[in-house]
Amino acid sequence: MEKLILTSLIISLCTVGIYAGTWNKMILHIPATRIKRKLPVWLYKPLCGCLICMSSVYGCLFWFIFRTFTILYLPVVILTVAGINTLITAIISNIIPDEEV
Repeated sequence: MEKLILTSLIISLCTVGIYAGTWNKMILHIPATRIKRKLPVWLYKPLCGCLICMSSVYGCLFWFIFRTFTILYLPVVILTVAGINTLITAIISNIIPDEEV
């Protein structure tokens, strides 16, 4: 159980880092802007546009690369990461820059 919680926390912090890297004047802002222009919203958000939505893609990617837990636990890990990301979003919501229209 501790392994799943630790794995979920690591995935969550990685997604927060990627998400913060896509903010204005950050290193991933230009690639994220290009992805936003070329992909539909339902693909853009899980890749880099929504911290909570990113838990599914990066949870699966983490499992595919590292295989630290069995695939049966993947839904639990994804939901745990989504919950942690929701809490982090509530905490950092004041510093998240508004999207330019």
